[in-house]
Amino acid sequence: MCKGKAARSWLDLPGEIVRLIATHYLLDVSATGYCPHTWETPQLWPQRFAFMTLRDAREIERIMTLFPAWKPHLERHLFWNKACAILDPAGSFTHLSFIQPPPSSAGSNNTAIIRVSMYQHFRTLLGMSCAVCRVNMPYNTDGLGTGSPKRSSTTPYLGTVLLCKEHRKTAAFCSICLREAPRGELEEEYAQGTPVSCVENEDRQTWPDIEATCRQCRAQTFWARVNMRPEWREAVNGSRWASLDWETRQSVESFIELGEGCINDVLQIAEEKHWLRSYTKLGDMLQQALAASRFVSRAESGEGYNSDEELSDDDMEDPEMLSLTEDAGGIRELAINDWARNRILDGHWISPADEWFNNTKNGRPRLAPARHPCPWNRRAIYEGALEEGQGDEAQELEHPRPKTHLAPHPPSFALCEQTYRAFSRQMREILLPPMRNIVRKLVMECAADGTDPALKAVRMSVEDVMHELRDESAWYNGIDWHERRMNARLEEERRRAKEKDEDDSSSSSHSGGSHTTSPVLSTTTLHTTPSPPPSGKEDEAVVSSPMAAAPPVPVSPVLKAPELLRPIPYVPVTAEHMPYYSVEAFALAWREACAPLYQCQCSICERAMLNANMAAGTTVPSQAQLHPSAVAQAPPPNAAVQIKIQDGQFDSELAEADDDEDDDLEVSDDESVGDDGESERGDGDDTTSLSLSASLSVPESDTPASDSPATPQVTCTARKRPSTELEADSLEQLQASAVSSPLSTNRSECVETPPKRARHQGSFEGVPSSPTTRSLHAASTPLGKAVESPVSSPTRQRKRSSEEIELAETAGTGKRMRPDDLVDPLVPFENKITMSPSPMLGGLPPPATETSAVAGVVHAN
Repeated sequence: MCKGKAARSWLDLPGEIVRLIATHYLLDVSATGYCPHTWETPQLWPQRFAFMTLRDAREIERIMTLFPAWKPHLERHLFWNKACAILDPAGSFTHLSFIQPPPSSAGSNNTAIIRVSMYQHFRTLLGMSCAVCRVNMPYNTDGLGTGSPKRSSTTPYLGTVLLCKEHRKTAAFCSICLREAPRGELEEEYAQGTPVSCVENEDRQTWPDIEATCRQCRAQTFWARVNMRPEWREAVNGSRWASLDWETRQSVESFIELGEGCINDVLQIAEEKHWLRSYTKLGDMLQQALAASRFVSRAESGEGYNSDEELSDDDMEDPEMLSLTEDAGGIRELAINDWARNRILDGHWISPADEWFNNTKNGRPRLAPARHPCPWNRRAIYEGALEEGQGDEAQELEHPRPKTHLAPHPPSFALCEQTYRAFSRQMREILLPPMRNIVRKLVMECAADGTDPALKAVRMSVEDVMHELRDESAWYNGIDWHERRMNARLEEERRRAKEKDEDDSSSSSHSGGSHTTSPVLSTTTLHTTPSPPPSGKEDEAVVSSPMAAAPPVPVSPVLKAPELLRPIPYVPVTAEHMPYYSVEAFALAWREACAPLYQCQCSICERAMLNANMAAGTTVPSQAQLHPSAVAQAPPPNAAVQIKIQDGQFDSELAEADDDEDDDLEVSDDESVGDDGESERGDGDDTTSLSLSASLSVPESDTPASDSPATPQVTCTARKRPSTELEADSLEQLQASAVSSPLSTNRSECVETPPKRARHQGSFEGVPSSPTTRSLHAASTPLGKAVESPVSSPTRQRKRSSEEIELAETAGTGKRMRPDDLVDPLVPFENKITMSPSPMLGGLPPPATETSAVAGVVHAN
């Protein structure tokens, strides 16, 4: 009966069969197992045998754990004899393989000595020895008995091993191959052959719980990782090592020689630089920058320069110089911007972010044909997308070219994000000028139609904007869109008139017999009179729409010869293929072009912007312009006005004011009742109003004007009054005018409100007008009402200041007033300006001697 045939399971196999299985397994492990390249040198084969023995011993121990019944059979395998011979070649610890049991209780001294299995003896030797010493020095007894459980280390292929005191130091040996680092390998006088370069491990992703690695193990693991993907093999190819990018070569050498970084970072850098050199012009730009820097350095040193010379190998292999040229010089950024720009010019408007995340729109492919807005232009063909040896003379090329849309996306997220930002920036730079022309077209057409361009712009979709970009007129600056539309309308009218004439002539020729019949009894409409052409009144009504009165959006001026923009890209025929990030980059450019349409243009915002610019000392326009032009500019600030009072003209001009006061009172009072709001016109347009920064020179109240040694400077500050105060003042003035002069007023004349009046601060005395003072002084006018000059043109009314309102309210209520509340308005008498004296507080006439302070508004011709 053959051995093993009676076994019913794997547990019942005899010991010979189990040991045979272990032998074949060891043969397979020795052929396919990991063997460090460190020990492949022929001079180091004894160390290789020691390492492989420790590796195979761990594999047999794994088989022992499969079935507990196999362990006694595998402990007596002949492999353990070889393992014990390698650990203890001199047999110094052979006595440890025998065990003498304790004497029996009967007191007999003939106790037999028991020999333990070779596996147990191997475990005894390994538990008391330093594994690093036994691997590096297998031909002597160094390390035997020096191991301690207190000093251990974890290895990926040998498990946990014990160490001696010497090898417990940091980076004393490689945890992968157990090769110890020579003590003086970093010193030149002790350096022999290839250095081990055993340094601390920084790549915790590849080798977790590993303290140190050597040069050979790092190189072996790195190239094994590179061979996993074809992209990595192409990016890091040892056969063309000299042609690699400088940064890739430096990263690989730093990792292998010095252990800096990790394998994933090195492969990422290699992929990025390979993509940049393959699909951008980084290599050519870097060579040009190096040549330019060398030319500058030679010119500064006074050396000659020959154009036929080429860059030396030292210049091309100097990492420091290449790094300064690429990073500090911005060569990398230039190459990425050029790639994004060429991508847009070729009509492939797909963002790199959509390709990275594999975004699609409704499952459609991210590709659409593109058409050039100006195909007649010589620069319309994008030569950067042509293949080598391909020309554009024989046939019309399809865009985008395969070289553009078949290129892979950037390999890393960081590079993809950088290209995404460059793509959005280049999309804005290329499409913003034509989009501004489209907005300019909307503004000019809507200004003629009396509609709001912002409403029309917000209703435009991406397809509408892209349709406008396919029109060649959007790529010209300075087109007169209004004249262009009028010409198109005239051409359309001529075409319709021509078609109508042709229809009339054809209908008259075909109906010659029925033309002689009576048209009264005919029910046909062939001989009816055609409707007259549309008159120009409709266009005039559209132009005179209320929306046309809104402040216009500033646009660039019309040029005599429109200028063609550069560059002009191929525009996709549709936007249905553009995913989210692509549409977002397009919409951002359109949103920036439409920004001036949504800026507030009310007088308050304009004035606030103007004041802010004046305070900052800048001349920036108050509203953002689509193009810099002289059409809309900030109004110049009003110049300071010096107002002086002359004594010689006081009596004559006061007499002229008395003659015309009655009529002026009626007109001014009636007009002040009609409207209690503020003036719709700006203060800067009124010739009779003072500037906010005007400096006024007036005499003091108790000194005649001619005797005053100095004139105090009074600063005017404008104040905006609320509607409640205006309504109360209008009601008081209406009652006062009804009592004093109950004349009928025309309601249509009360349509304007008095303009704002400057606030004055000083120690002048002035009171508002009242019915009592009007009866006492027939020649006086209400405070704040200006007498119209007989020589000047009619001017609008002014708005009363807050001091006048407070004086009027205080006079009516009988409250006490502070001395600061008494403000004497200023009355200049120059350029034939007639003023009326103001009544005093309490309704008493002013003394004859005090004529220096009067009330009124300055009217400057």
